[in-house]
Amino acid sequence: MRVEFKKTFDALSEIELLARCIYGEARGEPDAGKLAVAHVVLNRVRANGFYGKSVREVILKPWQFSCFNDKDPNLPKIAAETFSKYPIDICRVIASLAIQSLTVDPTGGATLYHAQSVSPEWKDKVRFLCRIGSHSFYKE
Repeated sequence: MRVEFKKTFDALSEIELLARCIYGEARGEPDAGKLAVAHVVLNRVRANGFYGKSVREVILKPWQFSCFNDKDPNLPKIAAETFSKYPIDICRVIASLAIQSLTVDPTGGATLYHAQSVSPEWKDKVRFLCRIGSHSFYKE
């Protein structure tokens, strides 16, 4: 992640950071797809290992969520200081509900996902769980 954005992300609450992750990864998806991305983050936190031990650590771990990668065109959008348009508001609600454990994980425990437009090398080494919108979800 670019250094100029790190300070912005470090200052955000976990709910706001998760909302921006959902926005960057799944804003064009149905609400179930947005919720699925939120649960991947939370499932990684629960795994308490490689990915990190908090929502912040999981999301900001390098190369885990493409919208936080240096060259991703979404990075400046999700790092914007003011973010108040309708699509991010939906992401905030989903993030808040998911963090408070007020939602059911639609993925069944996924820790990985990818867009249908790509085929990562790891996908045949993990268990496919489901497809929601244009993303496939997997568990290690």
